[in-house]
Parts: sequence; C-alpha cells; structure tokens
Amino acid sequence: MTINLHADRKGFAIALIAGSDEFAKGVWQVKCLATGEATTVNEADLMNSIRSMMNLPTAG
Repeated sequence: MTINLHADRKGFAIALIAGSDEFAKGVWQVKCLATGEATTVNEADLMNSIRSMMNLPTAG
C-alpha cells in the first residue's frame, strides 16, 4: 500500500514526505491529499505551511 493511499484511507488532509536528501537539506515535502498539490518547505516554515494548506491562521 502506498503512503498516499494509506493516508487517504485514514482521512488525512496532509502528508509530510521526506527522504534522506530532504533531511540533509532540512526541508519537507508537504502534500495536500485533496488536490495533490505538493510544495517543498524549510523545516522552520513547516507549521505555517501546513496551517496555510488547511486554511488555519498562521503563527506570528
């Protein structure tokens, strides 16, 4: 079972994806499962990116 299929079956809205290259660079891929839109974000911006994708207010 793929990660996307598992996340979709569980009802998750967002998937966070990172491999060894992403970890080394300090970035994550954030994927909106409803639209398939994915973006790569710096670890420091991760929470604001997730909040933005979920239409929640971002932190300061």
